[in-house]
Amino acid sequence: MTILFFANADSVHSHRWIRYFAEHVPECIVHWVSLTPSIDSWFHHRDTVVFYELKKPSWGFPTLSILWYFFRLKKLVTLVKPDIVHAHYAGLNGFVASLLGFHPYILTAWGSDVLMAGKHIIKRYLVAHALRSADLITCDAEHMKRAILSFGIPESRIHIIQFGIDTKRFSPGFCSRETREKLQIPEGYQAVISMRNFDPIYDIETFIRSIPVVLEKFPKTVFLIGGRGPQKEYLSALASELRIEHAIRFLGFIPNAELPQYLRCASLYVSTSLSDAGIASSTAEAMACGTPVIVTDSGENSAWIREGEDGCIIPTRSPKALADKILLLLNDAVLRDRFARNGRRKIIERNDYWTEMNTMGRLYQSLLFKQMV
Repeated sequence: MTILFFANADSVHSHRWIRYFAEHVPECIVHWVSLTPSIDSWFHHRDTVVFYELKKPSWGFPTLSILWYFFRLKKLVTLVKPDIVHAHYAGLNGFVASLLGFHPYILTAWGSDVLMAGKHIIKRYLVAHALRSADLITCDAEHMKRAILSFGIPESRIHIIQFGIDTKRFSPGFCSRETREKLQIPEGYQAVISMRNFDPIYDIETFIRSIPVVLEKFPKTVFLIGGRGPQKEYLSALASELRIEHAIRFLGFIPNAELPQYLRCASLYVSTSLSDAGIASSTAEAMACGTPVIVTDSGENSAWIREGEDGCIIPTRSPKALADKILLLLNDAVLRDRFARNGRRKIIERNDYWTEMNTMGRLYQSLLFKQMV
């Protein structure tokens, strides 16, 4: 089986999805086309992966750029002769791939591509064309499925496939002394971690504004903030204004290989996002590591986390509600332990990487069989 993936390589989600089929499916050859440079180079050492970066043309006209991407992708498809074309993201990638007229064509919607399309006429047209051209569409949440159905897509074409968490790698364990020193967590201190990027949608500001309240009652706490984005300077300035910069560690981008160790060093994980598709990968990774979670009531978080059993759910944009929950858990090791056990069990049962990708492999085979008959 030869699969041509059209997925941006600046996302760990693309890497993890594609890596499964390149490394764990016998006789599967992957051709990976990306509009962005890669954040990882694992595929350079695999003879089952060929990577192509379609660099942005020098001109700035969107329509011409789309045509340029299309002709480059068309040339590659003619050369490679894949069995399947699979585009990730129903915006530009999905639309360009849909112009190929290739079948079977699979499209994975990521969230904002579908959920935000209705607010812009041109974007909605591009997304609608991408969705209607696909033989099979995957998404990772029920409310995403409902959004896709609103485009007139038959329900039989839509499958919920989680991006999945490698629960073998993301598992409970001890925080190493080296990592604790690297994160500057003093002896006797607890750590609270956030791993969402510094974009307005993730509302890291609420997390930072909760910190003074926590420090007032629990001064031996360190706050680890991983991520990158346009609000970095603003958030740093806010921390200085609140005079809490001494308690914050801005970690920048955290390589996925280091995430399990960072999560094991944290007593709590926090996500203050204003919107998500399904459960955020970082939330699921924390749960798999046995790190108790506090998340906002957005997306489908309430479908994954039962208040008081798997973690805590708080309103969006509420620093006080967040501080209250952080203090509750920092002071209650028994409750943290219950959240840790229940949270990991749920991820193993409903969001295991190996199970989800195996299901996706069966969908590929099913499509190929239908194509042959």
